[in-house]
Amino acid sequence: MSGPGYIVMTASATMPVMVKARYRRVAVCLVADVENPPKFIGRRARGMIEVAATWERLNVGRNVRSAYTRALARAHSVCAEMNAHRSRLVAALDVDARQMELGL
Repeated sequence: MSGPGYIVMTASATMPVMVKARYRRVAVCLVADVENPPKFIGRRARGMIEVAATWERLNVGRNVRSAYTRALARAHSVCAEMNAHRSRLVAALDVDARQMELGL
């Protein structure tokens, strides 16, 4: 079982019936288990700790300049930064805990 971490999740966005184009939403989420992600983007989802950032109603275009593709790339970079920051904090807390055990 893997531990908690940030992941990127995507889902279909709800749009009015008249809109024929595809729209999606992107989110960066903190989950309890990275290997077993939640089923939907929302605070009530099982295993969801926090929804850190969302991009709503993004048009899925045909090239790499579409809003969805750009938001997905940004979400992956934000997720990598947050996971790196989180791992540094966990390492610092481990060092502090060891020092407290040794009485330093």
